[in-house]
Amino acid sequence: MMAEVANQRYNATVITFNNEVVGYSNLYDVVDGAHCWLGNVIISPRHRGKCAGAYLIKTMMNKAREERGVKQLKLMCHNINTKALLFYNRLGFKPFGLQEMVDKH
Repeated sequence: MMAEVANQRYNATVITFNNEVVGYSNLYDVVDGAHCWLGNVIISPRHRGKCAGAYLIKTMMNKAREERGVKQLKLMCHNINTKALLFYNRLGFKPFGLQEMVDKH
């Protein structure tokens, strides 16, 4: 199952600092020339708050625009992740829709 999901992801990107992996992200549901989604944004806890996240997101924005020709990059962020919501807002992302999620625990 995970291999199937990975095969549907594009532009897998790892950023490093001093030979240490700092972050990872990819793109999915790509419609070349139109839009895609930003996925799996992961920043090492040791590097959070040090501009690594902004660098990774800007790198992914550039890849989406330059390599995929997309005009709109979308992302999903859960409402309980206030720090991420504010961070994405600072990078120019704006809310565009709500989806109710049910906790099955």
